[in-house]
Amino acid sequence: MEQIQIKTRCTDSSLPVTGLPQPKLGARLRRLLAAEDGNPIVEMALIIPIFFMLFTIMFMFALALNSYLMLSNGVDIAARQLALSRGNTTDPCLTVSSALTAAAPSLNATNLSYTITLNGNVKTGSTCAATSTTTPPASYLIQGSPAIVNVTYPCDLTVFQAYPMRNQSLDSACTLTATTAEMVQ
Repeated sequence: MEQIQIKTRCTDSSLPVTGLPQPKLGARLRRLLAAEDGNPIVEMALIIPIFFMLFTIMFMFALALNSYLMLSNGVDIAARQLALSRGNTTDPCLTVSSALTAAAPSLNATNLSYTITLNGNVKTGSTCAATSTTTPPASYLIQGSPAIVNVTYPCDLTVFQAYPMRNQSLDSACTLTATTAEMVQ
């Protein structure tokens, strides 16, 4: 019968090892680099800033989209109000700006730019008063003629300032525009 000799080596570090040669520095370094104990933490530290940046970009885009929806809905309401105000207003531009600020209260009214076209006559600004409903621009509200309301609103998609110490930044300004045409009643 043959004898089988089994060689075992104790790998439990809690047991004292005496008389065995200590591994050299290179072997320790290889063993340390081969260990995978801290990999999840390192991976998380690399991925979290990317997720944070993506989440912030999505949030800023959602704010700009919300502003556009508010602007578009407000311009529709303002144009409808203007089309129905023939003979009732001496300031059609003020009618539009009042209706828009009431319909979209979250938009900053001072940043809104109005262009109103009444029967082919263009008026800009939030006021264009007339002395009566029979003098221009109120007299431009003629039944069956188009009333076109165009409003612009600035938005800013700045997520992070790039190189603020070098006075370099990304141009992330945008302009939201909404236009609606209604027939004067």
